[in-house]
Amino acid sequence: MKQVITIQLIITLSASILLWAIVGESVGRSYFWAGLSIILPNLFVIFLSFWIQSKQVIFWLGAFVNKFISAILLASSIKYLKDPSWIAFLIGVIITVYLPVVVMGFGHKYLKQDIKH
Repeated sequence: MKQVITIQLIITLSASILLWAIVGESVGRSYFWAGLSIILPNLFVIFLSFWIQSKQVIFWLGAFVNKFISAILLASSIKYLKDPSWIAFLIGVIITVYLPVVVMGFGHKYLKQDIKH
């Protein structure tokens, strides 16, 4: 999980910088804030797993709090961005949300096993 979030963060930062340089500041900022709005709640779930031993509690509490924090961060990002690029914002959310599925589906053999069964 930590590796997947690290990959999410690296791709979000890289894509934001590239978009900023190639397309413009508004697009780069929109993509960055959209990605960050998804990544930060995932970090909360990781920290929650250090304190709570029950996987079911982590899953349900983490899912609820994750979505709640994501919604607040997305709304704040939209309010903060004065001139957002809605397409870049939407693409940032979609890529950041679905990136773990792609990583786990295609790159699972390259990741260290940080989840104990």
